[in-house]
Amino acid sequence: MKWNSLKFKIPFTILVFALSSILMVTVFIQNVTSKHIKEDVLKNNMTLSNMLSQHIQLYIKDAKETVITLANFATENGGNVEEIKKEIYRVHNNFKYFDLIYLLDVEGNMLVSKPENKEAMIKYNYSDRDYFIKVMEEKIPCISDLYVGRVLGQLHFVIAAPIFDKYNNVIGLIGGGMNLHNIKRITEEMQGNFEGEIYIVDQAGAVIVHPKIEKMERFIKMDNHTFLRDDIKINLYDVIKNKESQLLSYERNNEKYYSTTSFVDEVNWTIALEQSESTILKEIIWLKKQLRSTASIVIFATIVIGLISAKKIIEPIETLVKGVRVLGSSCESVTPIPINSNDEIGELAKVFNDMSIELKNNMNRLKESYNRENYIRQYLDNILKSMGSGILVVNEKGNIDIFNKAAEEITGFKSKEYIGKSASNLFKNIEIDLDGILENIKNEEDILILERQLKRSDEKCIPINISISLALDENRSVLGIIYLFNDISREKKIDRELKELDRMHILGELSAALIHDIGNPLAGMNNLIELLDNNWEDEKLRKEIFNFLDKEIKELNDLIVNFLSFSKDTSLNREPTNIVELMKEVINLLRPEIINKNIRLSENYMDNQKSIINVNKGNIKQAFINIVINCIQAVEKNGLISIDIKNYEEKIIINVKDNGKGIKKGNIRKIFEPFYTTKKEGTGLGLSSTYKTIKEHDGHIFVNSEVDKGTEFIVELKK
Repeated sequence: MKWNSLKFKIPFTILVFALSSILMVTVFIQNVTSKHIKEDVLKNNMTLSNMLSQHIQLYIKDAKETVITLANFATENGGNVEEIKKEIYRVHNNFKYFDLIYLLDVEGNMLVSKPENKEAMIKYNYSDRDYFIKVMEEKIPCISDLYVGRVLGQLHFVIAAPIFDKYNNVIGLIGGGMNLHNIKRITEEMQGNFEGEIYIVDQAGAVIVHPKIEKMERFIKMDNHTFLRDDIKINLYDVIKNKESQLLSYERNNEKYYSTTSFVDEVNWTIALEQSESTILKEIIWLKKQLRSTASIVIFATIVIGLISAKKIIEPIETLVKGVRVLGSSCESVTPIPINSNDEIGELAKVFNDMSIELKNNMNRLKESYNRENYIRQYLDNILKSMGSGILVVNEKGNIDIFNKAAEEITGFKSKEYIGKSASNLFKNIEIDLDGILENIKNEEDILILERQLKRSDEKCIPINISISLALDENRSVLGIIYLFNDISREKKIDRELKELDRMHILGELSAALIHDIGNPLAGMNNLIELLDNNWEDEKLRKEIFNFLDKEIKELNDLIVNFLSFSKDTSLNREPTNIVELMKEVINLLRPEIINKNIRLSENYMDNQKSIINVNKGNIKQAFINIVINCIQAVEKNGLISIDIKNYEEKIIINVKDNGKGIKKGNIRKIFEPFYTTKKEGTGLGLSSTYKTIKEHDGHIFVNSEVDKGTEFIVELKK
């Protein structure tokens, strides 16, 4: 047997390759998997630690906002102790953040507490507490160190917020004792799925939550252990001081442990997730045993199968090689190879014979296809040149392949200047930025339709719409990008004229309605004046008539002011505005009404950085106020209002929904009509003004409503 013969090479190669592959893969899997499993577990622990810190951060933030809201209520009520007491009881009964809520005066005396402890209120003064000193000196809300409460006699943190008089002087504070049991409950939800220990310490190293301590009843300080971080020694209190999420390791009782830490910034707490190395590596030990057993079986099976397969492959290949050697060099004279088997080698010989015959036929078809392809290309070129829409085709390298006549007329640039060159040069010259837009096109069904301003070669700017899609071959591979664009200057002009006509029509209807609404009060005022003239000596009647006249005059003034506001063009004086922050301003402005009706508010906002658009800030804010007020008035006490703001490619959608009494189907189309209202008070211009404002910003507003189920307002604003 020759060394360069396939009879030797194939069996030898199969055996060597199989054995070496199995050995290398086995070793590689053991090493890489061991490393990756450990890294994945530690990364997962870090993720869990960060999730827990965020959860606690949110819990503390909500608790703090509740205390601040209660303090603001006390400020608005001028420090009325009885009203504050009612609100303290209500908050304590409805919000489970606190084990204690109380009111202190500026001397540190406790005036109200829930739960009550008369002995503690009489016996103690709280002016020595750190939170009392900070609130009195800095006039801002704060969170205390860990205390043993004097009212309940148990450990808790205090969230405190100042109460002000009308001169902005502090007249007291609201304090809320934050229950450590609720913090422990949050950690226990994660502890159930974590094979290790989760504990929390404050900035002084005192234990707040520990899995081995059911209820914290006294101060327990953590020992100042020494850890390793990237082979550098660091002690526990340095970890707390640094306030960084990090991976630490240390030894205890001759066993190595790993701990991941994260921090709750609001209160400077440290959260630690601790696991022993044996717990982390238990999967790795099992995997190594399984790999060794599997590798041994596979190696033996490969040796046997390789030898048998090699023998079966070699014999028919020799026959095939002999047959191929007699083939002529020209495909015009093909000698068929004899087929002596029905297996894959026999199939290979059959396919080779068929392929030789087909080769000659394909050569003839190729010539015909080339001629036909050339004709079709010329035909398509003529169509593209004749189209009224501008067409730009950019290949996968970013160079322009097609630049038709209509594109030349729209842009003012000649195709010969750009064909075969980078499309970025053309987009730069016509000042159209499409960076990041093309990432939204995933397949041939996706078509992006945009509206942009194009700068022509003569420096004139014109509005265009652009349709962007992918050019794919029959295998769905991307060949390039197709840009189809049209000059829409004329359409824009017609749209402006239609908007102006619509505006004039609405103002005409408003004027007619206004004249009608002014007539009734004027007639009444005339009758009152005649009555006054005939009964001037009657002082009581004269006073009543003057009060009626004053009321009618105010109503006429409100009607005129609302009409003037409605008639203004709200699309002027636009500025970059953060829609999310604007909506938060609206909610804060209306929060007293929300609190008074005990309305639950669900807010789900988009990323702040993507929520900036150009609008008339004041008018859009008023439009949102009108919508939210409508929802507040529609719901009963303890109702629900949800606000969602979502970001899309070309627009932002604001969704405001309530679970109020709803609107009858026949009245939905009337709510945006001027002077239409179902309320006893009001001009009926609120929602009609909102509709006008949204439309003048090229936006849309929709309403969905069902009686006794609620109403949903959907506002779309273009970016």
